[in-house]
Amino acid sequence: MAALTGFFTFLLANPYIILMLLTGFLSIVLMLYFIHNALDSFNAIHDIRAEYNSRSLSYLMMTLDNICTITYTRMSKSVTTSSLNSPYGIVDLHQQKLIYRYILKDIFLNQVYKIAKVFILENGYHEIRNDYLKFTMYLAEKGQYVYDYIFDQLIEETGDSIPDIAPHLGENFTGKEAIDFYTKIINNALENEDARDKKIKEYKKENGIMAKINIVARIIKYVKKVIL
Repeated sequence: MAALTGFFTFLLANPYIILMLLTGFLSIVLMLYFIHNALDSFNAIHDIRAEYNSRSLSYLMMTLDNICTITYTRMSKSVTTSSLNSPYGIVDLHQQKLIYRYILKDIFLNQVYKIAKVFILENGYHEIRNDYLKFTMYLAEKGQYVYDYIFDQLIEETGDSIPDIAPHLGENFTGKEAIDFYTKIINNALENEDARDKKIKEYKKENGIMAKINIVARIIKYVKKVIL
């Protein structure tokens, strides 16, 4: 008991030793705390990125589906009679339109979606977004590429299955419209990225490592003031 009393008496007489011990203990606690906080921050930022990436891809899917509807509706209205020498020409035309619609959706919502998704995730256009001429040329190039790809795929996949519709492929949706829609897709992706970066910045400011360090620094400063 006397030894314990002497030890505490020694500590009270040497506040710097208390500060050193307390600082060492806090350092261990803080290290564990920062590791835990870093993991939380990583997960939170990952969730924010996933959220805005999902918004861009949802807009992409919605836009492609809209193009499918526009293209099919125009085709359906422009091709109203069958040239087939068959008493069931009208039925045959209906079947052709069903085939056309099925292939159209497969090309847009499957193949083109994957291509455009890669374009959205690539970094090249981010560097030229503020250069109007280069950015416009990029959008025109990619939009025209997608349009040409769709046209080639339609011809290849429809083959001889839609003889009344085949001559009109490419007439119901233009390259200019493809570029305009692609521009909307990329601009939407950029808007989502800007909103994402802003949200991440705000999160780091409120919950990041530097915010925690500032709090800890104030605590240590207060402890020093009390002990010394």
